[in-house]
Amino acid sequence: PGQSFFAVAVVVAFPLAVHNIIGNVVEPRIFANSLNLHPVTVLLALTFWSALWGMLGALVCVPLTAIVRVVLLEFRHHPYIPMLLALLEGNFSH
Repeated sequence: PGQSFFAVAVVVAFPLAVHNIIGNVVEPRIFANSLNLHPVTVLLALTFWSALWGMLGALVCVPLTAIVRVVLLEFRHHPYIPMLLALLEGNFSH
């Protein structure tokens, strides 16, 4: 009750800003580097799997996309697979 509006706004806005920055910038980069997926691919995977399966899709989007990448690596001799792998990995030099 004795706090100013500015103090309350900072208490609400700061954790929200930190959460958004970590969730939208830091985590995609970490996942992308450790799983060899492009950060934009991670964000698009989040959008795709969330639209398909809702909250469950959001929770399992990165592991599912990594599984898709591993399966594609097994079939890399197919004519279309190198293009799909290049999109997932962000390697457009092919």
